[in-house]
Amino acid sequence: MSHQIAQIYYHIDLDQKQEILIDADNVKGNIVFPPLDKKDVKIRDLRISREMPSFERDSIEFFDHETSVDSFYTSDFEPTYNLELVKLLKDKLSIKEAIIFDHTIREDKKTVRPPARHAHIDYSDRSTREQIERFVDKERRALWLEGHYAIVNIWRPLENIVKSAPLGFLHPMSLGKQDLIEIDLNYPNRKGEVIGCLYNSDHEWIYLSDMRPDEVVLFNMFDSESRGPVVHSAFDLKDSHNGAIRKSIESRILIRY
Repeated sequence: MSHQIAQIYYHIDLDQKQEILIDADNVKGNIVFPPLDKKDVKIRDLRISREMPSFERDSIEFFDHETSVDSFYTSDFEPTYNLELVKLLKDKLSIKEAIIFDHTIREDKKTVRPPARHAHIDYSDRSTREQIERFVDKERRALWLEGHYAIVNIWRPLENIVKSAPLGFLHPMSLGKQDLIEIDLNYPNRKGEVIGCLYNSDHEWIYLSDMRPDEVVLFNMFDSESRGPVVHSAFDLKDSHNGAIRKSIESRILIRY
């Protein structure tokens, strides 16, 4: 059966702009959300249906992609892994430049960054421009901002096959602009902005079950032209049994077409 029931936490539209607190009270991993609405939704397992999305058409694509990195738990991995990711992007997309500006490792426990269990997009127009201000040299920013630019995410399981808290994706064709709200993302030392997703019964969710450490998913988070963003969320399947603790790394990348 290609469809299962997933529990997705949606955002709720309120009268005022909402905020998410990261490392609240200076406690690492302490994340405080605004009110969320848990919904049981149908989610299609691409491993069974085999109707695979493509980045060009659907803003998301899965790849077999081995890495030569032995351990992701020290900063030594970044030069090697960055080269691997840039090569993947240049092989698969017609890009002129890529700047990898963030790697986030998550584990499904409260002592570190846990999987993000809420339907969201990581970057808005405002926060994308802020990343360009932060990570593109001043003399080259106009080249970026006057052209076609984007932020993408490359997500990979670490160590184990994903049995708990898999990552689900909302197909962009089922998303309406009225489903999205801007939310402040507040860290102890800076402020960002994310996009929260409101519930809509027309939404179509997909995921790839049992993802392995030699598989990655590439998905769009912001595009200055027409490519749609991908709402995503870690989720729990009803009546499922947890396996090994889910560990993963996500890499956020500025790209210039």
